[in-house]
Amino acid sequence: RSGKSYNFKRRTEAEVILAISGLSSPLNENCNNYAGLIFDDSKKYNLPDPLLLLSLMIQESSCKKDAYSDTSYGLMQINLLHCGKYGLDSSESTCKNTLINNPQKNIEVGAKILKASFNSSKNGRLFQGCLNRNVKYYNWEAALREYNGWGCNSALPNQDSFVEEVMKRFKELSSNVDTSLTSTAS
Repeated sequence: RSGKSYNFKRRTEAEVILAISGLSSPLNENCNNYAGLIFDDSKKYNLPDPLLLLSLMIQESSCKKDAYSDTSYGLMQINLLHCGKYGLDSSESTCKNTLINNPQKNIEVGAKILKASFNSSKNGRLFQGCLNRNVKYYNWEAALREYNGWGCNSALPNQDSFVEEVMKRFKELSSNVDTSLTSTAS
């Protein structure tokens, strides 16, 4: 899977807002507060398209700032193993509090982790998962896989399809924005 069929674009903040406005309720209300942060951090950390970061955030938390699961917290579901890195406090309780109560920091850390994941795995890596999928991911797909983890989470075997779900959402958001822009330009 090379991921080369994705039409990544350097979008404007208005395009991020347009993508969010097309989401169903309550998802659009949840995500709307974060459009500027998604745009800013995508640009700051040189992500290929802010809609990729938005798609990841929707997958991870449905844009709920107080979302949590096991040891992952906030909008981007940042795992506590990242405490002490990416500008997070090394104290687990302080780190957890920041991840839940500071959406700006949570999105920023998510963007940094995604970019670091891209840098370390862009040349490709084989993923087995729980279902022995034997899929080799490259580029931003590999970054998403690394963001979520390369192993098998037997409690959540559906995470094997994490990359495909995020990229499907990205394609839908991207297509909706591009269609809206084309129809308003005519």
